[in-house]
Amino acid sequence: MKPFSKKHWILFVLGSSLWFPAAARNTERIIALADSLFRQERYDHAIKEYQRALYFNPGYRRAHITSRLGHTWFLRHDYARAAQYYDIALNLQENDSLRMELHFRKVLCQMLDKEYQFALIELFGMPETMPGYFRKRRDFYLGTCYYYLGSLEEAALAWEEALQDAPRERQQALNRLLRGRNKYYRPNPNTAWYLSLILPGMGQFYAGDIRNGINSLVLNTGIVYLAYTTAINYTVIDAVVSILPWLQRYWQGGFMKASDIARRKREENREELLMEVYSLFEEERK
Repeated sequence: MKPFSKKHWILFVLGSSLWFPAAARNTERIIALADSLFRQERYDHAIKEYQRALYFNPGYRRAHITSRLGHTWFLRHDYARAAQYYDIALNLQENDSLRMELHFRKVLCQMLDKEYQFALIELFGMPETMPGYFRKRRDFYLGTCYYYLGSLEEAALAWEEALQDAPRERQQALNRLLRGRNKYYRPNPNTAWYLSLILPGMGQFYAGDIRNGINSLVLNTGIVYLAYTTAINYTVIDAVVSILPWLQRYWQGGFMKASDIARRKREENREELLMEVYSLFEEERK
């Protein structure tokens, strides 16, 4: 194969110098189009344009493109993919504040995806010293992860750390929410189960579901009455054979349902409690 001559090298360098600015201009147009589509909330089209820009010119404004892809997937509620792009963007970003913001966005995606253990790893990997706003945000996220993992005491400690500079009345409000008789453990599904085992409907009443409690009580009472009349008019064996399977079915179904109702109600109470805690942090930001 004949080696390149000096003339060939000159032509190659000259051609390259003309091509790279043109490629940058074309990529800039694609990015501008993608940004416009993003602002118009046409996220599917924006994603395609951002990915096209990465494909044709991978090194050009990569931090901006990957962070925008993270935002776009986040708004599409695909938190796993958003976290991937935020991770790429934060490693490319040179500005410390923007890096930190992207890091928190990645953690938020993991939390929304219920990957609380991974979110904790990311939070513990953040610098020990950081500006006050980021420190409070980290402590709030830590508390939220612990909260969803079922560690109320550790959540309380993290949230108290986040509010250590807040007015005293706000700290006291947090203490009342978390340390006193709170919604976190109530209602207890096991208690609901046993109550409905003893008396149909009581577990539902305990969990706050009056309608289902009345239905269970009336239905099982009716079946017991039917068994009684069958035993009086026919025989006890007839009552046992014909009515007992129905009584067993609805009685057992009642206390199992009571446990499920209590579990769902407790989850609702925990969400309400978390929103009350969050409101304290919102007041802190004002």
